[in-house]
Amino acid sequence: MKRQTSDFGIYFGTEVISITEVKRKKAVSNIIIPHSRITALGAEQRLPDKFKIVAALRDDFVKNDLSPDYVNITLAGEDLIIRTFELPIFLSRKELEYGAIAFEAKKYIPFLIEELVFDFKLYKDQKNKKILVLFVGIKKDMLNSYLAIFKQLHMQPKFIEYAGFSLFRILNLIGEKDKGCLGLLSVGLEEETNFLVYQNGFPFFSRDISLIPMSESRSTAEEISNGKIKKLTSTAKIIFLERLKSEMRISLDFFRRKFPTKPLEKVVVLSDLHLQAEITGMIKDLGLSVVDVDLSKLISENLPTSCALAKSYSAAIGARVKLRFPIDLLKPAVKKEHVKGFSLQAFPISLSDFKVSPKVIIMALLIIGVVFMWGIYRKIPLEKDIELIKIMQPKVEGIVPESSLSAITGFQENLLNKVNIMEGIVSGRVYFTEVLNLLPKVMPRGAWLTSIQFRNAKKTIELNFEGIVVLENPEKEFAAVSDIVLGLRSAPNFSNIFEDIEVVSMETFTLRKIELEATKFTILCRREIK
Repeated sequence: MKRQTSDFGIYFGTEVISITEVKRKKAVSNIIIPHSRITALGAEQRLPDKFKIVAALRDDFVKNDLSPDYVNITLAGEDLIIRTFELPIFLSRKELEYGAIAFEAKKYIPFLIEELVFDFKLYKDQKNKKILVLFVGIKKDMLNSYLAIFKQLHMQPKFIEYAGFSLFRILNLIGEKDKGCLGLLSVGLEEETNFLVYQNGFPFFSRDISLIPMSESRSTAEEISNGKIKKLTSTAKIIFLERLKSEMRISLDFFRRKFPTKPLEKVVVLSDLHLQAEITGMIKDLGLSVVDVDLSKLISENLPTSCALAKSYSAAIGARVKLRFPIDLLKPAVKKEHVKGFSLQAFPISLSDFKVSPKVIIMALLIIGVVFMWGIYRKIPLEKDIELIKIMQPKVEGIVPESSLSAITGFQENLLNKVNIMEGIVSGRVYFTEVLNLLPKVMPRGAWLTSIQFRNAKKTIELNFEGIVVLENPEKEFAAVSDIVLGLRSAPNFSNIFEDIEVVSMETFTLRKIELEATKFTILCRREIK
């Protein structure tokens, strides 16, 4: 059998499938397959998606004269369940593997733990006396679909992992040390954006962000698959960077609240070259130092760089660049042991381990006797107290002391029905006293509202704000509008009512009376009624 001389990594993303061939840690070829092309395959025969993916992969492997026997798989965050939680440090490894982690994970997943194949890694925090658990799972049906695809292609996956964790290998290649608390930001126009924070090689925070509408990301994926480099217009770039800055502020705020003892020192940025300078400046504005990664040093000159290529490349070098805390959803231990949960067979007990002591038996009998006699002693005055309480208890209309349990239960149900009717009258109403009281608090200097409109439809509730910002600087005015949105999202009294809070429009205009430039904005707050 001919030995495979190249390593192959395949990234299944939100909008593309990226295949990268690597020789000696250098990417020599890359194939980008947009989802739109896969959807178009077999449209007349209405083939299942699995067969379309198999056909698309087989066609591109044949077209590029590639026939790998082994591949490394990395997946987008939308296919996985990724959670971090804490457990007491005194738990043993067996207790963690055979029940504690599965039991705790049930609190954070929306379906049965038995439906998952999962892997985990542990990080001992000696200072806080806790064990930090990184939990990554995938539904069995989805994992079986991926395995079926490669079975049809006669290829053997070596591992399946999360794409965000795969990118850590690039940091090792560029010599970035994993000591301390560092951030990793991966930004692409054709794929989801990933923000992760890790300490000493252990990722304890991750977030997947969609910054571009699906139609635009699909268009970008088509251009990248044809070897073109997508560039944003100046207006689109401003909007994109404002969205990224807003999401980064939310992520950093959540991270700092959840991990107040872990100061973030710097952020490593993986991005398209034409966005690198702006993203670097944005990170510095947030008070963090930045390390930019030049992907062109890791790939051949004829390959265009992209976020999808970086992720499939990171998977391809998995056998040559090891992670300190690898997550592999193909491990037999994960599939056979972890999903089963707690088992008494993990803790065998034999009667030979016990020794009978007469002193212990006598002491136990004495304790039982004392408890029994104490109960009898307390029973007599307790019965008198019960009778006295029955005499002194207030009379409830409709219930008499002789009432049976069924009569009392019926009376209680009647009262509960009345309470439910009263609650139903007021349920579903939205009260705006606290909402409107919040607005002056989030409005920055130089900003005021010109219009507030409320619409209550059958299925949606909408609150529309229009206003003006005058700071004599368009960039500061745009930032002020972003601060207003961030303030509304951060206020629990507001964000609990409105799920979607976003800027609908921003435009610069001239105030005629005073000949002063200002920025007009519209913010839409919306919630769907289920």
